[in-house]
Amino acid sequence: MDLIIIILITILAVLLLVFGLLSLFSKKRAKVVKDKIKKLSKEDKYLAIEELRRVLKSGPKNRGVREKLADLYFEVKSHLAAIKEYTTLLNHGGAAFDSDEVRLFLKIAETYKDMGSIDDAKKFYLLAKRKDKFCIEANFNLGKIELEKNEFEKAIAFFKIVDKLAPDNLENYKFLGLAYYRVKKYKNALEKLLKFHRANAEDVDVSYLIGNCFYNLNRVDEALKYFYKVSSSPKYAGEVNFFLGNIHKKKKVYLKAIEDFTLAIKSGSLSDDKQLEAYYNLADSYVNIHDLNKAILNWRKILEINPAYKDVDEKVATYSQLNENSLLEKYLFGSASQFTSICKHFVKVYINRYSRLKGFVKFNKIQQQVNNSLEMYVEVSTKNFVELYYFLFMRSATTVGDLTLRIIYNKLRDEKIDKGVCVTAGNFSPTAKDFVESRMLELVEREKTSEILSKVKEMIGKE
Repeated sequence: MDLIIIILITILAVLLLVFGLLSLFSKKRAKVVKDKIKKLSKEDKYLAIEELRRVLKSGPKNRGVREKLADLYFEVKSHLAAIKEYTTLLNHGGAAFDSDEVRLFLKIAETYKDMGSIDDAKKFYLLAKRKDKFCIEANFNLGKIELEKNEFEKAIAFFKIVDKLAPDNLENYKFLGLAYYRVKKYKNALEKLLKFHRANAEDVDVSYLIGNCFYNLNRVDEALKYFYKVSSSPKYAGEVNFFLGNIHKKKKVYLKAIEDFTLAIKSGSLSDDKQLEAYYNLADSYVNIHDLNKAILNWRKILEINPAYKDVDEKVATYSQLNENSLLEKYLFGSASQFTSICKHFVKVYINRYSRLKGFVKFNKIQQQVNNSLEMYVEVSTKNFVELYYFLFMRSATTVGDLTLRIIYNKLRDEKIDKGVCVTAGNFSPTAKDFVESRMLELVEREKTSEILSKVKEMIGKE
C-alpha cells in the first residue's frame, strides 16, 4: 500500500514538472513573438507586413501576429485586408474571447469609419456595445455618428452614458454640448461647453457656440464677450457680426448695428435667410437714424432677392413717399413737440374738410402713449351741436390689425364719445377694415394721411 502511494506521488511530481516546463517554454515563445512584433513595428510598415505574413505562414494560429498585421494594414489604408484579418480573429475565437471580441468589433468599426462607410461602422460599434453596454469608445462614437446624422436626441443619449462613465472626458463635453445646442437646450449646452472651454480656451468653434447659447438665453453682455473673441475668424465673421448687429440694434446703438450688419453681409458667408434678415435689420437701423435713402436702398436689395419678403414692398412704398414729404417724416421721427403740433393741425384740417360737423375745435385732453402714439380728446361745436371726437395718431408705417381698433371702440363706448378717428402712416389690415364697418370709427391710412399732411403744410405756411 505504501509503495503504491509513493509511486502515485512520484508520477504526480513528474507531471507537474512536465507542465511547468511546457508553461515556461510557452511563455518564452510568446515573449519571443511579442519582441519580434515590437521590433517589426519600428521598421518600415510595408516590410513589416511582409515579415508578419511570413511568420503567419508558419504559425497561422498566432493571434498576436495576425492582429498586428491587421493593425498595420489599417495604418497603410489597406482597409479591406485589415477587416479580413480582424474578421478571421473573430471567427476563430481564442483566450479571453469576450474582451477580445469587443476590442475587435471596435477595430473593425474604426476601419469602416476610416473608409467612410459610416453605416457599417455603426453596426460594429453597436455589436461592441451589445457585448459591453458600458464601452466608452462604442458609446462615444455612436454619439458622434448620430450627431452627424442630425439625430440629436439619440446622440445625447449616447454622450450622456459616456458622461457618467468618464466624467473627465473633455471631448465628450464638447460633443454633448453641441448636441444640446442643436435641440435648443441652451442651458444644458452651456454647462457642457464651458467645461470644455476651460481647458481649450482657443477652440473657436466652442467659443462661437457659447456666445450663441448666451445670446439665446438673453444674457447679452456675456454673449458679446465670446462673439468678440471669434469676430476676426473668417469662419464665423459673418455669423458673429450678424448677432452683434442684432444685439446693438436691441440696445439702440444704431450706428454700431449698421457697421455690424454691413460686415455680416460683406462676409458672403451668411445663409440666404440670414442675409435677407441682415438687409432688413440694416434698413431698419438706417430708419432709426433718419437716413431714409439708405433704408430704401437696402429694402430694394431685398426685393431683388425675394420680392415677397415680409412687408418690404409696403415699406418701400411708404418710406419713398415719406422721403419726399418732410412733414410726414417729422410725423414719424420728429420730436414729441413737433409730433404734437403736426397732430393738432391735422385735427383742424380733418374737422374742416373731412368731417360731417364743421365747427370750432377745442382740445380737451392730449396724452402721449407708451408706444409713442398720441391720443387727443377733441370737442367740436357749432351754435346748435357739440360732438366729442377721439383721435389716435400712430407713429407707424406698418399694418395695424383689428385688436387696436377693438380697444379703441370699447374706449369710445365707455367714455360716451361720438366718433373715433385712427390715423397711421401705414395701412390697416382687412380684418381691421371689416371691424369698423357700421361703427363710429374712421380709418385714415397712408394715402389719406399724406394728403391731409400736405394741407397741414399749407396751413403752417400761412401762419
